[in-house]
Amino acid sequence: MMKFTPSHLETLLTSLLVAAALLAATPHAIAQPMNGYRNRVAQYQKTGGQVPFGWFFGVGGSAIAVRGQVGGTERLEGGPGSTIFGGFHLHPNAALEFSWTESYHNPAVVDTWFGEAVDYLVLDGLSVSARVYLGRMLYVATPYLVAGVGGYSLSSTNFGLDSTGTGFHIGLGCDFWPTSWWAVGVRLLRRSISFDPPAGAAGDFVLTTMGLTLAASLHF
Repeated sequence: MMKFTPSHLETLLTSLLVAAALLAATPHAIAQPMNGYRNRVAQYQKTGGQVPFGWFFGVGGSAIAVRGQVGGTERLEGGPGSTIFGGFHLHPNAALEFSWTESYHNPAVVDTWFGEAVDYLVLDGLSVSARVYLGRMLYVATPYLVAGVGGYSLSSTNFGLDSTGTGFHIGLGCDFWPTSWWAVGVRLLRRSISFDPPAGAAGDFVLTTMGLTLAASLHF
């Protein structure tokens, strides 16, 4: 059962403030599609919806910092990560995104059947997110807000699964467009995850992380 700690409540409050800002936004403040988007919308309309509109796919690398932890048998440290994501635009100003993330923490030398090896605690996640684009800057950048939910697991590279849980995330990002069909982007994302108690631990295990991701994506 999820226990709302101060870190959890801080993330939830941030989510509510962002939602309030979106509701207060005027139509003029909502993002206008780029010229590439305009062309795809026109093509979509001319063909009667027979071609995909606004699908995207990307990969990225992340740096993950642990901002808070309650419970657990070991304090989790920051580490590197990676992500694969994809989705589609429900509207020129909004998109639905699905992503897989993985990050590596607490390297330690352990004994295995094959001798010594480096063992990592691995944080994996599958999540669904909504993007809302906030505006167009100099015709080459589109900042956006992102929020969503996901399922997570914490495991060891040598000793298997340790715990599973659920969580939510909120953040902001910006895509830069060298062309109308591919983009490079940066994203700052805060996650709050509640795990089942790992083996050997009592009580809830709650983790709060902050991640900075650099990514490249194709849009078609």
